[in-house]
Amino acid sequence: NRPVTAQDLFGIGSTSKMFVAAAVMQLHEKGLIDINTPLTAYIPEFKMADPRYTQITPRMLLNHSSGIYGTGNANVSLFDDANTQYKDALLSKLAVQNLSGAPGQKSEYCNDAFTLLEVMIQRVSGESFTQYIAQHFCVPLGLVNTKTPLDDFDKDKRLVRTYLAGREPALPNETLGAIGSGGIYSTAEDLC
Repeated sequence: NRPVTAQDLFGIGSTSKMFVAAAVMQLHEKGLIDINTPLTAYIPEFKMADPRYTQITPRMLLNHSSGIYGTGNANVSLFDDANTQYKDALLSKLAVQNLSGAPGQKSEYCNDAFTLLEVMIQRVSGESFTQYIAQHFCVPLGLVNTKTPLDDFDKDKRLVRTYLAGREPALPNETLGAIGSGGIYSTAEDLC
């Protein structure tokens, strides 16, 4: 029952992937990773049932050509719950999966690839993904309206509420446990 303001936060969904891509490229430019080196160099416990997983590189994850199937959705989207169970369990879920094709062979949209990159960013930087976003994007660029579900802010007042067919009450705030794949909140101004 009020107009949207420039400070209202929206869940930006898959646009969150641009923060992951930019973070990966920052780490690459600093010489902390090589986007063409197998992911196992950065996440040694990353394994899959298909032995070709050892060929997967950060570049393949970024361009959706890793051969990893799209998205395992269990517990990824929760209401008013900043739970990271989905990301925390991803490595064990992937350990029993095969690939849809040879790494680098074809492009198939893959949220799990960006969650793996989120894990890699944490491992290489020594910071949580939320801390990395704050320290390497929000602070230097003055993005005061870009947050993750793990940030401490008044979600009830800052997030734009969602309603079904105009009915009250509003739905609970959606929280995505795979932050890098789609869980960041921001404003149009911050994204610009």
